[in-house]
Amino acid sequence: MFLAKPCLVISVLLAMSMSDWNMYSQKQATVPRKAAEYSFRLVNGKRMTIEKLRGKAVAIEFIHTDCPHCQHNAVILNKLWKEFKGRGFEAMIVAINKDAELSVSQFIKSQGLELPVGIDSREKAFHFLQYPPEQLRPMPIIALIKRNGDIQAQYSGKDAFFQDDEKLRREIIEGLISEK
Repeated sequence: MFLAKPCLVISVLLAMSMSDWNMYSQKQATVPRKAAEYSFRLVNGKRMTIEKLRGKAVAIEFIHTDCPHCQHNAVILNKLWKEFKGRGFEAMIVAINKDAELSVSQFIKSQGLELPVGIDSREKAFHFLQYPPEQLRPMPIIALIKRNGDIQAQYSGKDAFFQDDEKLRREIIEGLISEK
């Protein structure tokens, strides 16, 4: 009896730590895969759907408006979008933080963004990305979609894709655009 209580306490603590571990462990999405149906509201009030973009190479970057890494990468994506949009490339940013509705206009203005920007819930975005909604992920997250609607790749904030400002991104976008 005396030994049962410490064993119970240790079991409960172990179970709690394992559930915390699940929240931090990084479940990887299946890529390549067919992009699921997904829509979100643009800041101009219109709805954007993945289906409307079929036939174009697409980058959708999910961000938090208050994340410095997201702000930096949004500027780079905006630059690449301006460079490649005439060649069948579309890029957009979707703010998924809780206060995005209040902060997205200032985010667009402060970063000088011209590409389409929208707002959505984290849960809906994570469902599209094939991540559990309770999972913590380094931000931003980008999904790269081929012209045929397949998600070719998906990267989170600490991946190499986001580490070398433009070189790797430029190569990947060139590859997406050149595939027919």
